[in-house]
Amino acid sequence: MRQLKQLTERVYYMPADGDLDRPVLGYIKGDKFSLRIDAGNSASHVANFDQEVERLGLPKEAMTLITHWHWDHTYGIHAVDTPVLANKKTNAQLGVMAEWKWTEEAMQERLETGEECAFCDQYIRVEYDNPVSQIKVKQADLEFEGELNIDLGNLEVKVFPVVNPHSEDGMVIYIPSEKVAFIGDTITEDFYNNSYLDPEKMAFLRQTLSQLDADFYLHGHIDPITFEELDAFMQV
Repeated sequence: MRQLKQLTERVYYMPADGDLDRPVLGYIKGDKFSLRIDAGNSASHVANFDQEVERLGLPKEAMTLITHWHWDHTYGIHAVDTPVLANKKTNAQLGVMAEWKWTEEAMQERLETGEECAFCDQYIRVEYDNPVSQIKVKQADLEFEGELNIDLGNLEVKVFPVVNPHSEDGMVIYIPSEKVAFIGDTITEDFYNNSYLDPEKMAFLRQTLSQLDADFYLHGHIDPITFEELDAFMQV
């Protein structure tokens, strides 16, 4: 279990859990609406977040926004009781995974063909005792292309795609007035390409992130960091 922590006046986050490959989940509080960042990797992960929102007396989120398609950020969608928003590329891959079977034979076949990677398969088996009965992959309710501006009530949230070495559908969620950027797993290697870290994509990402006026960057699997700390990760 993780506790929801307040980062700024309007931004909260629930830290990652490396033992279960549960990523950071975010909460952004506007005057009219609140927004959840990522759905987590399971119904249990979602329940932990929901309990924390209630414990802190925060308003229920109006929507959940997905950073990218990977299982640890999306397999909790079916348990989220808000509309879920994802970009078109993300939602397309969710549609593919929604057709997957979760028998041992099917999981092994995806490993052999490269459709699934060993790292994800390992942690899926840790999070789920019985994948066949427990895993329910669901597409987002709403999808968009390109950039998106969301007004939560005196709080603007900017959502935009970024070239990055981790996943082609990677998004950044930037809250200018709070000087906070959720960057998903964008600085991480590509687990579906032999953990390759493309230096050109990383350089492009570094340039993009350096232009944000942000005090904190929230990667999906580490605590909030400054740009100087982030930059150390991005040196390839």
